[in-house]
Amino acid sequence: MVLLLWKDEVLSGLGKEGLMPKPIPISAAKKIAESYGYDQVIVFGRKVGDDGLEHLTTYGKTKEHCGIAAKTGDFLKHKIMGWPKNDL
Repeated sequence: MVLLLWKDEVLSGLGKEGLMPKPIPISAAKKIAESYGYDQVIVFGRKVGDDGLEHLTTYGKTKEHCGIAAKTGDFLKHKIMGWPKNDL
């Protein structure tokens, strides 16, 4: 399995069946937060199979919420899902 890790990158568009999935943009997490009244949102996506990968995007309404969402996302990535740590 390939682990795809993006940091501070916002890309637009949705993946289509048969194509490599794209990173989930922060703007999508922001839209979820605004639509449903949340201060912090964490979105985890998986493409299963030989060409599979995982992606995690976080959003916080304020700088403080952003930091908390990022720390929670890091915990989930590294402690729960076993992603390797990288020093980007």
